[in-house]
Amino acid sequence: MSSLHETAYPRLKAAVSDQELAEIYTPTVKERSFARQHGRTPAARGALLILLKTVQRLGYFVSLKAVPKSITSHILACDDLSHLALSRLREYDRSGGVRQRMLDAIRQQVGIKAFTVEGKAVVRDLAREAATTKQDLADIINVVIEELVRQRFELPGFSTLERSARPARSHGNTSYCLALIPPRPGRRAG
Repeated sequence: MSSLHETAYPRLKAAVSDQELAEIYTPTVKERSFARQHGRTPAARGALLILLKTVQRLGYFVSLKAVPKSITSHILACDDLSHLALSRLREYDRSGGVRQRMLDAIRQQVGIKAFTVEGKAVVRDLAREAATTKQDLADIINVVIEELVRQRFELPGFSTLERSARPARSHGNTSYCLALIPPRPGRRAG
């Protein structure tokens, strides 16, 4: 079994330095304007900014409650939203339609495609191709991640990548072994 930590799958760090907060999680003027345009309330603006900055870092959306407090506090402070209660922001994790509209607006803003059926087919094909030259699940997953990022797809959950890499590796191993077996005398090779 491959471990998340053995791959390049991005994840939020619990401890973030002040330098990282400044360089990675500080919203630009344009991003703050985007949040004001799409968020009708201060809580909606805060949620938009947090989702925007974390998807830029990770390539996939996380729940607002999964974002470390240091990151949340920094992003909110950058737009004078420090007064917001975290519980108000986390309401957007449960508000299906509102959250979906936020995610769609953010995807358009950052130029990524939602991970849909098309993405699943891409992952399956990429994993099979990677398995022709890679044996380790983590290596196969890393190839898939790199190509999904290049093609501007939102990353799926890690388990989705792992579920695609496992049968791809098995198929690659089977194909390799069958190629090593000499044809039986009197039969033509395949």
